[in-house]
Amino acid sequence: AATEELSASVSEIGHQIEKSKRMTDDAVAEVQKTDANVSGLASAAAAIGQVVDLISDIAE
Repeated sequence: AATEELSASVSEIGHQIEKSKRMTDDAVAEVQKTDANVSGLASAAAAIGQVVDLISDIAE
């Protein structure tokens, strides 16, 4: 009986580890998407800054 309980506990721990790994993998994927989005926004902001500078130069 004790061996069966121990085996069941070990099995449950294995399932929880697998679930935790999937959640961690999902979180990593979301962080990578967010990083790509932030990089895109930074590029867009730089381009907007260049346009603003050009408009300022023309206005002077």
